[in-house]
Amino acid sequence: MVPGIMALLWLMDILPGAVALAFSVTDFSGFLWTLFAWRADARLGPDARPGLVAKVAASFVVAG
Repeated sequence: MVPGIMALLWLMDILPGAVALAFSVTDFSGFLWTLFAWRADARLGPDARPGLVAKVAASFVVAG
């Protein structure tokens, strides 16, 4: 939904194209991250240990 809204805001000259693109890419990246996490959780089960990338990402969230 976000890329569509960003495109609309860009077409109406409310938002610069670079900002709209940055928000769209960031939102879609978050969607993909969540999708892959859900799939890994379904595949590995609840007893799976988090990987290195997940630990690093979590440390940024906790520190921020």
